[in-house]
Amino acid sequence: MNLLFLTYSYLPNLGGVERSVHNLALLLGARGHAVSVATHGGTAFPWRHRATVAPPVFWLHIPNQTDSRFLVRWLRPALNSLNLLSLLAFCLVHRIDVVHGHLLNMDTVYAGWLSRLLGIRFVLTLRGGETEEWIPSETRRRYLLDRLQEADFITAVSRSLLEQAAVLDAAILERGAVIPNPVNVEALRGLARQSSVSAQERPYLLFAGRLEAVKDVACLLDAYAQQVAADPGFPPDLFIVGEGSLRESLQRRALASGASARIHFLGRLSQSDTLGWISSALALVLPSRSSEGCPNVLLEAMALETPVLVSDLPSLAELVEDRISGLVFPVGRADVLAARLRELVSDSSARDRWVASAGIRLRSHFAMATVASAYEAIYASLPAGRSFRRSCRRR
Repeated sequence: MNLLFLTYSYLPNLGGVERSVHNLALLLGARGHAVSVATHGGTAFPWRHRATVAPPVFWLHIPNQTDSRFLVRWLRPALNSLNLLSLLAFCLVHRIDVVHGHLLNMDTVYAGWLSRLLGIRFVLTLRGGETEEWIPSETRRRYLLDRLQEADFITAVSRSLLEQAAVLDAAILERGAVIPNPVNVEALRGLARQSSVSAQERPYLLFAGRLEAVKDVACLLDAYAQQVAADPGFPPDLFIVGEGSLRESLQRRALASGASARIHFLGRLSQSDTLGWISSALALVLPSRSSEGCPNVLLEAMALETPVLVSDLPSLAELVEDRISGLVFPVGRADVLAARLRELVSDSSARDRWVASAGIRLRSHFAMATVASAYEAIYASLPAGRSFRRSCRRR
Protein backbone atom coordinates (compact mmCIF):
# COMPACT_ATOMS: atom_id res chain seq x y z
CA MET A 1 0.00 0.00 0.00
CA ASN A 2 1.21 3.52 -0.80
CA LEU A 3 0.92 5.86 2.18
CA LEU A 4 1.43 9.61 2.60
CA PHE A 5 2.04 10.70 6.19
CA LEU A 6 1.06 14.33 6.69
CA THR A 7 2.63 15.97 9.75
CA TYR A 8 3.28 19.64 10.43
CA SER A 9 6.44 18.95 12.45
CA TYR A 10 9.00 16.28 11.66
CA LEU A 11 12.66 15.48 12.08
CA PRO A 12 15.18 16.95 12.82
CA ASN A 13 12.86 18.27 15.57
CA LEU A 14 13.18 15.78 18.41
CA GLY A 15 9.74 15.89 20.03
CA GLY A 16 7.57 12.89 20.76
CA VAL A 17 5.25 13.43 17.79
CA GLU A 18 8.15 13.70 15.35
CA ARG A 19 9.75 10.49 16.59
CA SER A 20 6.40 8.67 16.70
CA VAL A 21 5.64 9.52 13.08
CA HIS A 22 9.15 8.58 11.97
CA ASN A 23 9.12 5.29 13.86
CA LEU A 24 5.72 4.32 12.45
CA ALA A 25 6.83 5.20 8.92
CA LEU A 26 9.89 2.97 9.27
CA LEU A 27 7.83 0.19 10.82
CA LEU A 28 5.26 0.15 8.02
CA GLY A 29 8.00 0.52 5.43
CA ALA A 30 9.69 -2.58 6.80
CA ARG A 31 6.40 -4.44 6.32
CA GLY A 32 6.35 -3.69 2.59
CA HIS A 33 4.40 -0.43 2.39
CA ALA A 34 5.68 2.59 0.46
CA VAL A 35 5.58 5.44 3.00
CA SER A 36 6.37 9.10 2.26
CA VAL A 37 6.19 12.04 4.68
CA ALA A 38 4.88 15.52 3.79
CA THR A 39 5.76 18.21 6.30
CA HIS A 40 6.30 21.92 6.87
CA GLY A 41 9.57 23.52 5.88
CA GLY A 42 9.99 27.23 6.51
CA THR A 43 12.23 27.73 3.45
CA ALA A 44 10.52 25.17 1.20
CA PHE A 45 9.09 27.11 -1.72
CA PRO A 46 7.33 25.90 -3.66
CA TRP A 47 8.48 22.49 -2.35
CA ARG A 48 11.50 20.26 -1.73
CA HIS A 49 11.65 16.51 -2.07
CA ARG A 50 14.28 14.15 -0.69
CA ALA A 51 13.60 10.76 -2.21
CA THR A 52 16.82 9.10 -1.05
CA VAL A 53 16.16 9.18 2.71
CA ALA A 54 14.03 6.65 4.57
CA PRO A 55 11.23 7.51 4.54
CA PRO A 56 11.26 10.02 1.64
CA VAL A 57 10.31 13.55 2.76
CA PHE A 58 8.31 16.19 0.84
CA TRP A 59 8.59 19.71 2.31
CA LEU A 60 6.04 22.50 1.82
CA HIS A 61 5.64 25.97 3.29
CA ILE A 62 2.37 25.55 5.23
CA PRO A 63 0.60 28.74 6.39
CA ASN A 64 -1.30 29.17 9.65
CA GLN A 65 -4.88 28.27 8.72
CA THR A 66 -6.48 30.16 11.63
CA ASP A 67 -4.24 33.25 11.93
CA SER A 68 -6.37 36.42 11.71
CA ARG A 69 -3.54 38.80 10.76
CA PHE A 70 -4.16 40.57 7.44
CA LEU A 71 -0.89 39.56 5.75
CA VAL A 72 -1.32 35.89 6.69
CA ARG A 73 -4.95 35.91 5.52
CA TRP A 74 -3.90 37.57 2.26
CA LEU A 75 -1.12 35.09 1.49
CA ARG A 76 -2.87 31.96 2.75
CA PRO A 77 -5.11 31.26 -0.31
CA ALA A 78 -2.15 31.43 -2.68
CA LEU A 79 0.05 29.20 -0.51
CA ASN A 80 -2.78 26.74 0.07
CA SER A 81 -3.48 26.50 -3.67
CA LEU A 82 0.20 25.98 -4.48
CA ASN A 83 0.59 23.35 -1.75
CA LEU A 84 -2.55 21.54 -2.82
CA LEU A 85 -1.41 21.39 -6.44
CA SER A 86 1.97 20.07 -5.33
CA LEU A 87 0.39 17.41 -3.13
CA LEU A 88 -2.11 16.41 -5.80
CA ALA A 89 0.73 15.85 -8.24
CA PHE A 90 2.71 13.93 -5.62
CA CYS A 91 -0.25 11.67 -4.82
CA LEU A 92 -0.92 10.96 -8.49
CA VAL A 93 2.72 10.24 -9.35
CA HIS A 94 3.20 8.00 -6.31
CA ARG A 95 -0.27 6.40 -6.53
CA ILE A 96 -1.10 7.21 -2.91
CA ASP A 97 -3.82 4.99 -1.44
CA VAL A 98 -4.11 6.60 2.01
CA VAL A 99 -3.24 10.03 3.36
CA HIS A 100 -2.62 9.71 7.09
CA GLY A 101 -2.62 12.91 9.13
CA HIS A 102 -0.67 12.91 12.39
CA LEU A 103 -1.60 15.37 15.15
CA LEU A 104 -4.39 17.62 13.93
CA ASN A 105 -2.60 20.83 12.98
CA MET A 106 -2.26 23.49 10.27
CA ASP A 107 -1.43 20.89 7.63
CA THR A 108 -4.45 18.64 8.19
CA VAL A 109 -6.70 20.69 5.91
CA TYR A 110 -4.78 19.31 2.92
CA ALA A 111 -5.73 15.73 3.81
CA GLY A 112 -9.42 16.55 3.48
CA TRP A 113 -8.91 18.28 0.14
CA LEU A 114 -6.81 15.42 -1.23
CA SER A 115 -9.41 12.93 -0.10
CA ARG A 116 -12.28 14.81 -1.73
CA LEU A 117 -10.50 15.52 -5.00
CA LEU A 118 -8.83 12.15 -5.50
CA GLY A 119 -11.17 9.87 -3.57
CA ILE A 120 -8.28 8.42 -1.54
CA ARG A 121 -8.76 7.43 2.07
CA PHE A 122 -8.06 9.83 4.93
CA VAL A 123 -7.01 8.54 8.36
CA LEU A 124 -6.37 11.01 11.18
CA THR A 125 -4.39 10.22 14.33
CA LEU A 126 -4.85 12.34 17.47
CA ARG A 127 -1.61 12.53 19.43
CA GLY A 128 -2.38 14.93 22.27
CA GLY A 129 -3.43 18.52 22.86
CA GLU A 130 -5.64 19.05 19.82
CA THR A 131 -8.94 19.22 21.69
CA GLU A 132 -7.41 21.25 24.54
CA GLU A 133 -5.16 23.85 22.91
CA TRP A 134 -7.43 24.44 19.90
CA ILE A 135 -10.75 24.97 21.69
CA PRO A 136 -10.38 28.54 23.14
CA SER A 137 -11.21 30.39 19.90
CA GLU A 138 -14.31 29.66 17.84
CA THR A 139 -12.30 29.82 14.60
CA ARG A 140 -9.94 27.12 15.79
CA ARG A 141 -12.78 25.04 17.18
CA ARG A 142 -14.55 25.14 13.80
CA TYR A 143 -11.33 24.24 11.99
CA LEU A 144 -10.75 21.29 14.32
CA LEU A 145 -14.32 20.02 14.02
CA ASP A 146 -14.28 20.24 10.21
CA ARG A 147 -11.10 18.17 10.06
CA LEU A 148 -12.51 15.55 12.42
CA GLN A 149 -15.66 15.23 10.33
CA GLU A 150 -13.72 14.92 7.07
CA ALA A 151 -11.67 11.92 8.16
CA ASP A 152 -12.74 8.43 7.11
CA PHE A 153 -11.30 6.99 10.30
CA ILE A 154 -9.83 8.52 13.45
CA THR A 155 -7.29 6.87 15.69
CA ALA A 156 -5.97 8.19 18.97
CA VAL A 157 -2.95 7.15 20.98
CA SER A 158 -5.08 7.06 24.15
CA ARG A 159 -8.73 6.44 25.00
CA SER A 160 -9.07 9.84 26.68
CA LEU A 161 -8.07 11.65 23.46
CA LEU A 162 -10.76 9.83 21.50
CA GLU A 163 -13.34 10.64 24.15
CA GLN A 164 -12.34 14.33 24.15
CA ALA A 165 -12.86 14.46 20.40
CA ALA A 166 -16.22 12.73 20.77
CA VAL A 167 -17.42 15.62 22.95
CA LEU A 168 -17.23 17.74 19.79
CA ASP A 169 -18.82 15.08 17.59
CA ALA A 170 -20.21 11.88 19.14
CA ALA A 171 -20.15 10.11 15.76
CA ILE A 172 -16.36 9.96 16.00
CA LEU A 173 -16.62 6.94 18.29
CA GLU A 174 -18.30 4.98 15.46
CA ARG A 175 -15.24 5.38 13.23
CA GLY A 176 -12.50 5.60 15.81
CA ALA A 177 -10.05 3.33 17.59
CA VAL A 178 -7.24 3.57 20.12
CA ILE A 179 -3.82 2.59 18.80
CA PRO A 180 -0.89 3.48 21.11
CA ASN A 181 2.61 4.34 20.05
CA PRO A 182 4.71 1.24 19.32
CA VAL A 183 7.75 0.37 21.41
CA ASN A 184 10.85 -1.44 20.18
CA VAL A 185 12.38 -2.46 23.49
CA GLU A 186 15.61 -3.93 22.11
CA ALA A 187 16.26 -0.93 19.85
CA LEU A 188 15.78 1.48 22.77
CA ARG A 189 18.14 -0.50 24.97
CA GLY A 190 20.69 -0.57 22.17
CA LEU A 191 20.51 3.22 21.80
CA ALA A 192 20.85 3.67 25.56
CA ARG A 193 24.05 1.59 25.48
CA GLN A 194 25.47 4.00 22.88
CA SER A 195 25.02 6.93 25.25
CA SER A 196 28.00 9.03 26.30
CA VAL A 197 26.45 9.63 29.76
CA SER A 198 28.93 9.03 32.57
CA ALA A 199 28.03 7.42 35.87
CA GLN A 200 26.75 9.81 38.55
CA GLU A 201 28.06 9.87 42.11
CA ARG A 202 24.56 10.28 43.54
CA PRO A 203 21.26 8.68 42.53
CA TYR A 204 19.01 11.04 40.63
CA LEU A 205 15.44 11.73 39.56
CA LEU A 206 14.86 12.78 35.97
CA PHE A 207 12.47 14.88 33.93
CA ALA A 208 12.83 14.77 30.13
CA GLY A 209 10.66 16.87 27.85
CA ARG A 210 9.78 20.35 26.64
CA LEU A 211 10.17 23.14 29.17
CA GLU A 212 6.69 24.54 28.58
CA ALA A 213 3.70 25.23 30.82
CA VAL A 214 1.86 22.05 29.81
CA LYS A 215 4.68 19.92 31.29
CA ASP A 216 4.45 21.73 34.69
CA VAL A 217 8.12 21.32 35.57
CA ALA A 218 7.53 24.10 38.12
CA CYS A 219 5.42 21.66 40.15
CA LEU A 220 8.29 19.16 40.16
CA LEU A 221 10.81 21.81 41.23
CA ASP A 222 8.54 22.90 44.09
CA ALA A 223 7.92 19.32 45.21
CA TYR A 224 11.61 18.46 45.12
CA ALA A 225 12.51 21.61 47.09
CA GLN A 226 9.84 20.80 49.69
CA GLN A 227 11.22 17.30 50.16
CA VAL A 228 14.84 18.50 50.43
CA ALA A 229 13.79 21.16 52.95
CA ALA A 230 11.98 18.53 55.03
CA ASP A 231 14.87 16.06 54.75
CA PRO A 232 18.25 17.59 53.82
CA GLY A 233 19.64 14.06 53.53
CA PHE A 234 17.16 13.14 50.78
CA PRO A 235 19.47 11.08 48.53
CA PRO A 236 18.69 11.85 44.86
CA ASP A 237 19.58 14.93 42.86
CA LEU A 238 17.18 16.21 40.20
CA PHE A 239 18.18 16.44 36.53
CA ILE A 240 16.12 18.25 33.87
CA VAL A 241 16.62 17.27 30.21
CA GLY A 242 15.08 19.49 27.53
CA GLU A 243 14.65 23.00 26.23
CA GLY A 244 11.74 25.41 25.95
CA SER A 245 10.50 28.93 26.46
CA LEU A 246 10.37 28.50 30.25
CA ARG A 247 13.95 27.40 30.79
CA GLU A 248 15.17 30.71 32.25
CA SER A 249 12.16 31.15 34.55
CA LEU A 250 12.50 27.56 35.75
CA GLN A 251 16.19 28.08 36.46
CA ARG A 252 15.32 31.18 38.48
CA ARG A 253 12.72 29.16 40.36
CA ALA A 254 15.30 26.49 41.12
CA LEU A 255 17.79 29.11 42.37
CA ALA A 256 15.17 30.50 44.74
CA SER A 257 14.13 27.09 46.02
CA GLY A 258 16.92 26.41 48.47
CA ALA A 259 17.80 23.19 46.63
CA SER A 260 19.50 24.76 43.61
CA ALA A 261 22.85 23.01 44.20
CA ARG A 262 21.11 19.69 43.58
CA ILE A 263 19.00 20.69 40.56
CA HIS A 264 20.76 20.39 37.19
CA PHE A 265 19.52 21.61 33.79
CA LEU A 266 21.12 19.61 30.98
CA GLY A 267 19.44 21.25 27.98
CA ARG A 268 18.59 19.43 24.76
CA LEU A 269 20.37 16.10 24.30
CA SER A 270 20.56 13.50 21.55
CA GLN A 271 18.11 10.64 21.76
CA SER A 272 20.81 8.16 22.77
CA ASP A 273 22.08 10.41 25.58
CA THR A 274 18.52 11.08 26.77
CA LEU A 275 17.93 7.34 26.89
CA GLY A 276 21.20 6.93 28.78
CA TRP A 277 20.02 9.38 31.43
CA ILE A 278 16.65 7.61 31.64
CA SER A 279 18.16 4.14 31.97
CA SER A 280 20.32 5.12 34.96
CA ALA A 281 17.72 7.24 36.76
CA LEU A 282 16.15 6.27 40.05
CA ALA A 283 12.86 7.28 38.43
CA LEU A 284 11.42 9.33 35.59
CA VAL A 285 8.95 12.00 36.74
CA LEU A 286 6.33 13.38 34.33
CA PRO A 287 4.22 16.07 36.07
CA SER A 288 2.27 17.24 32.98
CA ARG A 289 -0.96 19.17 33.42
CA SER A 290 -2.31 18.86 29.84
CA SER A 291 -1.63 17.92 26.20
CA GLU A 292 -0.35 14.38 26.69
CA GLY A 293 -1.39 11.46 24.56
CA CYS A 294 0.93 8.47 24.81
CA PRO A 295 4.29 10.00 25.76
CA ASN A 296 7.27 8.26 24.22
CA VAL A 297 9.45 9.26 27.14
CA LEU A 298 7.19 7.32 29.48
CA LEU A 299 7.22 4.23 27.27
CA GLU A 300 10.99 4.54 26.95
CA ALA A 301 11.39 4.56 30.73
CA MET A 302 9.26 1.43 30.98
CA ALA A 303 11.31 -0.26 28.25
CA LEU A 304 14.53 0.66 30.07
CA GLU A 305 13.17 -0.66 33.39
CA THR A 306 13.14 2.75 35.06
CA PRO A 307 10.30 3.39 37.58
CA VAL A 308 7.86 6.16 36.64
CA LEU A 309 5.95 8.78 38.61
CA VAL A 310 3.27 10.72 36.69
CA SER A 311 0.39 13.15 37.17
CA ASP A 312 -3.14 11.80 37.01
CA LEU A 313 -4.01 13.16 33.57
CA PRO A 314 -6.44 10.64 32.05
CA SER A 315 -4.02 9.73 29.25
CA LEU A 316 -1.19 9.10 31.73
CA ALA A 317 -3.43 7.16 34.09
CA GLU A 318 -4.18 4.82 31.18
CA LEU A 319 -0.47 3.97 31.07
CA VAL A 320 0.42 3.94 34.76
CA GLU A 321 -1.70 2.27 37.42
CA ASP A 322 -0.97 3.77 40.82
CA ARG A 323 1.23 1.53 42.97
CA ILE A 324 0.92 -1.26 40.39
CA SER A 325 3.09 -0.05 37.49
CA GLY A 326 4.31 3.23 39.00
CA LEU A 327 3.17 6.12 41.16
CA VAL A 328 0.50 8.73 40.36
CA PHE A 329 -0.21 12.11 41.96
CA PRO A 330 -2.96 14.72 41.40
CA VAL A 331 -2.18 17.30 38.71
CA GLY A 332 -0.52 20.40 40.11
CA ARG A 333 -0.27 19.16 43.72
CA ALA A 334 3.37 19.76 44.62
CA ASP A 335 2.75 18.70 48.23
CA VAL A 336 1.43 15.28 47.17
CA LEU A 337 4.21 14.91 44.61
CA ALA A 338 6.76 15.56 47.38
CA ALA A 339 5.23 12.72 49.39
CA ARG A 340 5.30 10.43 46.34
CA LEU A 341 8.98 11.25 45.78
CA ARG A 342 9.68 10.25 49.37
CA GLU A 343 7.72 6.99 48.96
CA LEU A 344 9.47 6.16 45.70
CA VAL A 345 12.96 6.71 47.07
CA SER A 346 12.37 4.80 50.29
CA ASP A 347 10.93 1.56 48.86
CA SER A 348 13.24 -0.28 46.48
CA SER A 349 11.16 -3.48 46.49
CA ALA A 350 8.09 -1.51 45.36
CA ARG A 351 10.13 0.04 42.54
CA ASP A 352 11.10 -3.45 41.36
CA ARG A 353 7.43 -4.54 41.36
CA TRP A 354 6.36 -1.46 39.38
CA VAL A 355 9.06 -2.03 36.78
CA ALA A 356 8.05 -5.69 36.34
CA SER A 357 4.36 -4.82 35.98
CA ALA A 358 5.10 -2.02 33.51
CA GLY A 359 7.22 -4.39 31.41
CA ILE A 360 4.41 -6.93 31.15
CA ARG A 361 1.97 -4.24 29.99
CA LEU A 362 4.48 -2.88 27.50
CA ARG A 363 4.99 -6.26 25.84
CA SER A 364 1.26 -7.03 25.68
CA HIS A 365 -0.11 -3.69 24.38
CA PHE A 366 2.71 -1.79 22.64
CA ALA A 367 4.52 -4.39 20.55
CA MET A 368 5.61 -3.18 17.10
CA ALA A 369 3.77 -5.92 15.20
CA THR A 370 0.55 -5.33 17.15
CA VAL A 371 0.48 -1.60 16.37
CA ALA A 372 1.42 -2.08 12.72
CA SER A 373 -1.27 -4.70 12.20
CA ALA A 374 -3.89 -2.42 13.74
CA TYR A 375 -3.11 0.38 11.27
CA GLU A 376 -2.97 -2.04 8.35
CA ALA A 377 -6.42 -3.36 9.22
CA ILE A 378 -7.83 0.17 9.23
CA TYR A 379 -6.21 1.12 5.93
CA ALA A 380 -7.55 -2.03 4.27
CA SER A 381 -11.09 -1.61 5.66
CA LEU A 382 -11.79 1.75 3.99
CA PRO A 383 -12.84 1.59 0.33
CA ALA A 384 -11.49 4.25 -2.02
CA GLY A 385 -13.94 7.07 -2.65
CA ARG A 386 -15.59 6.95 0.75
CA SER A 387 -14.33 10.42 1.69
CA PHE A 388 -15.70 11.88 -1.54
CA ARG A 389 -19.15 10.44 -0.93
CA ARG A 390 -19.29 11.70 2.63
CA SER A 391 -18.10 15.17 1.58
CA CYS A 392 -21.19 15.47 -0.60
CA ARG A 393 -23.48 15.14 2.39
CA ARG A 394 -24.72 18.31 4.00
CA ARG A 395 -23.51 18.60 7.57
